[in-house]
Amino acid sequence: MKRLTFRHWAALASVACLLVSCAVVGPQQTAGVVTSARFHDGATADLVLRFNKWDSIRMIKPETREGGFLPLYARDDIGHEVRQRHIAANTAVVVVSRFYRDPLQIAQLCQEWTRYLNQLGFRRVVILHSGPGTDIDGLPVLNDSTNAGVKATVANDEQSKILSANAAVPAAAGADAANPSGAPVR
Repeated sequence: MKRLTFRHWAALASVACLLVSCAVVGPQQTAGVVTSARFHDGATADLVLRFNKWDSIRMIKPETREGGFLPLYARDDIGHEVRQRHIAANTAVVVVSRFYRDPLQIAQLCQEWTRYLNQLGFRRVVILHSGPGTDIDGLPVLNDSTNAGVKATVANDEQSKILSANAAVPAAAGADAANPSGAPVR
């Protein structure tokens, strides 16, 4: 009889875990950043950049191949290239590497890229998270400067959760901040 009860509990626990895991999967989640929007305006983009780090950026559109290879640019080189090539300033797209997973770091990248490309004259700046292949259509939108509802970089929301969670934890009475372990200092 106890064996049967254990099996019932194990089955119920499995079902509960399955239900909880399915409930957690809601909107598209990209590297801890919730986003439900996908990009579908690749054909109308005037500038497409693939960002790995600030000194490792590839300009995909317009075509910049030199000897069959895409050159690497630093951020400030992008401004020079945009001015030199007389690129139309309607839509700029930045595809952020999958290595960036921290929502706060992604939010900072989105702000910096949007500010920088707006200074270059772009009216719309879209930040996407990288995916397999080279096509940008269908990639998850991290930030779209023209649509406040698509600002999926939940950094402000995430940051407020972190701050409120930290504020809710009271400091221990008599805690020694310089010696948090409580071990004697020699």
